[in-house]
Formats: sequence, structure tokens, C-alpha cells
Amino acid sequence: MEGSVNLGVAGVILIWPAIVVVPFLDLASAWAIVTGALMLAAARRLSLAHGQTLLLVAGIVSAGWGILVAGVGPSADDVAATRVWLGTYALVFGAALLILAVRLRQRREPAPTGPS
Repeated sequence: MEGSVNLGVAGVILIWPAIVVVPFLDLASAWAIVTGALMLAAARRLSLAHGQTLLLVAGIVSAGWGILVAGVGPSADDVAATRVWLGTYALVFGAALLILAVRLRQRREPAPTGPS
């Protein structure tokens, strides 16, 4: 039963993608606001040497994008603009987190080796 419902919903989305744009953007903007706020809170605890600035940037980008989309996001009729909004957010947010991950990985102390 669940599988057939999922396939039906997927078929509707493929045939008429504009119907899911607004609910998807509402969900994505709420998610971005919450995760951005959590990242800002986590950045307060992270030292500057470990990438506090990058986590702040990621949190500001996430929360800012969520607030912007919730307030003045693209309409359901403009699927192309939705792709631009999501793509820009994903690139900036993803780049900040990727750079942060590399920086944290470099700062990690090497694992102790066992007796040889």
C-alpha cells in the first residue's frame, strides 16, 4: 500500500512539478533557519583556530537563506527561479562546510599507533 502511494505521488511530482515547489520551499526554509541557528550556537563554542568563522558563515548563510525564502521566495509558477535559489544556497553552504571539514581534519591530531 505505502509503495503504491509513494509511486503515485512520485508520478504526480514528475508530471506536475510546480505543485510541490511551495511546500518544498516552506520545508527547506524552515530547515535552513533551524540548522543555521544551531550552527551559530555551535560556532560560539568552537575556537577561532578550528574554523569558527567558517561555521559562522555557514550558519548565517543557512539562516539568512531560510528567512529570505520564507519571506519573499519564488512562486510555484517559477520552477527555474526555484532551482537558482536552491542551487545558490547549496553551493555557498556546501562550500563553507566543506572548507570547514577540511580545516578540522587538518587540525586533528594523528591517531596513536600501537606498539611495534
